[in-house]
Amino acid sequence: MHISMWVPYDEQRMRRFYRHTARRQLRTFRILGGVLITLGVALTAMDLPTDLDSINLGVGLLFVFGLGPMLGKSQTAVIVPKNAMAQEQRAEFATFVNTLQPAAS
Repeated sequence: MHISMWVPYDEQRMRRFYRHTARRQLRTFRILGGVLITLGVALTAMDLPTDLDSINLGVGLLFVFGLGPMLGKSQTAVIVPKNAMAQEQRAEFATFVNTLQPAAS
């Protein structure tokens, strides 16, 4: 018995929802990224023998430039089936669910 539950969805609506919920966090991350870039440049200018400057620069650049577009592309990378179940699959699923639930008296 092969049962697949494919649910249609609106891709644009999902994308708008993710952007709306992540808007406040993205602003905070971009500000934090700017602070990390500034700190990384300052540590590089002071010529201290640490790797912290390059880590700050890398994470800062990721927060400022990479987080927003990565969020948009990651939504399309997740495979969500768009087709609804066929009538035969719905009937097969209904009989399967009916066998799992006890009959109401």
